[in-house]
Amino acid sequence: MHFNPHSIQKQARKWPVSFYSNNLNQDIKARIQQIWQTQIEKFYDPFKIEFAVDEDLITEYGLDCCRLAQIEAQGSKPDINLLESAYKWLNKFTQQLNEPDDNSQFMAPIWFEAALRTKDHILSRNKIQSGLATTKKALKTSPLCKGMSKNDFQLVLCCLYPFIPLTVGHYNNIYFSSNLPQTVPGIFSYYPELIMINYRIGNGGWYWTVVNKDEFLGAPMATLKNIKQVKLATKDRNASLKKVAGGYHICLN
Repeated sequence: MHFNPHSIQKQARKWPVSFYSNNLNQDIKARIQQIWQTQIEKFYDPFKIEFAVDEDLITEYGLDCCRLAQIEAQGSKPDINLLESAYKWLNKFTQQLNEPDDNSQFMAPIWFEAALRTKDHILSRNKIQSGLATTKKALKTSPLCKGMSKNDFQLVLCCLYPFIPLTVGHYNNIYFSSNLPQTVPGIFSYYPELIMINYRIGNGGWYWTVVNKDEFLGAPMATLKNIKQVKLATKDRNASLKKVAGGYHICLN
């Protein structure tokens, strides 16, 4: 099965919607805020967005392709190559839905980390394209695969929702009888074995990671040293861990 934006949009026009903004960046920020609430109550109208794309191309490629292409254009007018790239990415996602990978294992921590980092990129740094790149990387690193749980699938749809709301709403309707996805906090409650950790190394910036809760509480520094950048930074150095207001500070001596 191939990605069919026209069929998706035909169904989406029947959904009850609430107007939010005709600006794509503001729309994405609003949807990021939605997925970090306890519940999403309204589906913001994606048909009101104004794109820097010719009308005939909007009709041909669909709104979600235009959203992705405009993000990647970073302020310029999206060209046909960006629209083609967006279509291919959405088509690959559609194929994964219908033919999940036999040789992969879904890794929920990667997706929760992507959700955390995407929120920071978009809401704290106003870097929409970096947020999209983080989410795309999660799909590449931990693709849809056989054996995924319902919660795993909801997590993927939740993370993709700010960028491709029509496609997410369509498949959420098919599998969960609602065009509104679940939220990150709601989904995270089904993974009691995990914990979200915000940490910094020395005077560096803050990073999010998601690790096994029991392992972290039992040996916090040893658990963080499993992260490549922490392992490299603390190699051959005395390091201690301090709980501070923002999270955990790895002090290098």
